[in-house]
Amino acid sequence: MVLVCMLAPTFWSVMTVRNTSDNSNLPSATPSFDNRGNLPANSQSNGKEQSLTDYLLENTQEGTYLLATMSSRQASSFILSTGRPVLTFGGFTGSDNAVDVTKLEDMVNSGQLRYVLDSGDLQNKEQIYTWVKENCTVVDLTGINSTSSNSGQNGPGGGFGGQSSTLYDCQ
Repeated sequence: MVLVCMLAPTFWSVMTVRNTSDNSNLPSATPSFDNRGNLPANSQSNGKEQSLTDYLLENTQEGTYLLATMSSRQASSFILSTGRPVLTFGGFTGSDNAVDVTKLEDMVNSGQLRYVLDSGDLQNKEQIYTWVKENCTVVDLTGINSTSSNSGQNGPGGGFGGQSSTLYDCQ
């Protein structure tokens, strides 16, 4: 009887370890490998994003937000690589009203926040977008990273995370 009760959990454990599917909905007990070699996913940083991260660390104070962006998805790599807080205007997915324009202005004026990163979706928060465009200046990142390029209509700086992005300095 004990042997029968152990059969299903043992089978499930073995199948979890042996699973080689890329389907993220299936359980897996192995490191996630990317298609760039034998390094676990996220262990090789994007050069442009690393240059931006270095720039932000050099130009912000410990205890303040590293930057603000639209969603947690965009913020996560900055948080993980620096341990610094990143403000998300739209909460986890970008659709929440986590911060309004009054709160943004207060945070900038008090020195808690200096930089805003727009990956093209800040327009979804019309009042915040308008305030940023009127009160902040575009940071030219081409001198920071020699591989950065002008990102066209979204301003200088090249893309980060595969997207065309603009960094604004609100100080």
